[in-house]
Amino acid sequence: MKPTVRKVKDIRGRRVVGHKAKFGPVECMRPTPKEAALTCEHETLSALARLDRGARVLRWRGHVAVVAPTLEGWSYWVDTLSNPYFMTTPKQDREDAENDALHHLAQGAWNLDVPDDEAFLNAEPSADGVTEECGLPYIVRDLLRPWIRWQRSYAALRAKGFSETEAHQKACSS
Repeated sequence: MKPTVRKVKDIRGRRVVGHKAKFGPVECMRPTPKEAALTCEHETLSALARLDRGARVLRWRGHVAVVAPTLEGWSYWVDTLSNPYFMTTPKQDREDAENDALHHLAQGAWNLDVPDDEAFLNAEPSADGVTEECGLPYIVRDLLRPWIRWQRSYAALRAKGFSETEAHQKACSS
């Protein structure tokens, strides 16, 4: 089967600005019909290859995230037990979607009562063979450190009596 290709015109309907190929839910816009069709075929094959890889369940500190392929890229669903969160990412890489999911899990699990932020970030994966918990990748830890510092700074400023706006501005500038 081949994708359906049609012309796309400007807002006045006079000048052709490109060509759109469509194969099921996959759409691609390119300057020429041939480029549009080839790109659409490539995107469709890439989507099918992602779907073959299947979903992955991530567990971290009692929370769960599911990373699954979609036609557009990868999606993840995060269950922090108190606030389920769903996100479809345009990422083409499963690892990036997994890192994003773990990042959101860690943000949801962290709070000001955590006594040691580094221990929180560097928690080892469980070795019990039952829960199969994962650790946080280095890239996720590196993204969380400044976020945690900001959260602590903001909370300290609010405790000193600064308004939400003032605390936010001062925490951002420090």
